[in-house]
Amino acid sequence: MPIDGPDDETKYILHKDGLPSNRYHELAQTITRAVLDVSPREVATVGVQGIGDFLRDRNKKAVKTLLDSGVSYVESEYNDGTIEGRCVATPDVVEAVLSLYIPGLIHTYFLDSEGEAIAARFDDTLQYYWLPEATYRQLGERLKPDLFSAVITLEELEQIIEKEHPDR
Repeated sequence: MPIDGPDDETKYILHKDGLPSNRYHELAQTITRAVLDVSPREVATVGVQGIGDFLRDRNKKAVKTLLDSGVSYVESEYNDGTIEGRCVATPDVVEAVLSLYIPGLIHTYFLDSEGEAIAARFDDTLQYYWLPEATYRQLGERLKPDLFSAVITLEELEQIIEKEHPDR
């Protein structure tokens, strides 16, 4: 199932190179927390996929919260164990996922009651947000300017790439 937000909201991406430091996962956590706080839509469901050992080493309590809430621990011949699945987004579950923003958290998404994304993380370094324009401005008031300036539209990212690589 593809993860996407509502058609009447703008899709933003966290521009990694636009962040003020190389602490990507920590800053992505801060920005995602702010997005979830300002979004007019409530998080109803959380989905995760991550490397079990990495996540457990980071925060055993958070992993236990996710497993107790219905996320699965899956072992196969291809991996030593992943934590994956969806569960109801209680405040403890949302906090557990945010506390696991490290390289081992491969995919995560925060969905509203209609199944539309508010925030999503893919391949551990691509972070997307869906917000109405007025809420995006609220996000700007909530975040420090150097963090807010890294939350841009896909069109803005394309312009940056074109400037940096004109022969592309």
